[in-house]
Amino acid sequence: AQMSAPQSKWVYSAFGKFTNIPHLNLCFDELAINQPFEPFIKHLAQFYAVFESYALHSYGRTTVEAAALGVPVIGADCVYAQRKCFQSLMHRPNNPNDAASMMRALLESPNFYKEVARDAIEKSEYFSFESSKTRMLEFLNAGG
Repeated sequence: AQMSAPQSKWVYSAFGKFTNIPHLNLCFDELAINQPFEPFIKHLAQFYAVFESYALHSYGRTTVEAAALGVPVIGADCVYAQRKCFQSLMHRPNNPNDAASMMRALLESPNFYKEVARDAIEKSEYFSFESSKTRMLEFLNAGG
């Protein structure tokens, strides 16, 4: 089945209330098992923000994808991509008060939202193929 945008602007929020702000509280594998990548990215691009509650991975693929799209991610401070792309939106795992205050800041301050989104797009370049290739070649040339 192909994914599509939510039929309604009302979606269940990570904070236990209904909201008219589209957001995502699932990692890629939960949302898009056996789904083509392109529909997932089109779906992700429509979200106002992502609340990535899963703190047991170290890299954060969905976080990087959202960053490249300029979609802010509120996520755990133990996820590398979160630390790299969204330092101002990191929370300790299982601390809903921190996460809720970050979502409030995104909703109440358009300037903060724009700053976070712009910064994330820039920082996501670190994870690009060319950037990764350069770092790998530098490591190998240094005798790694």
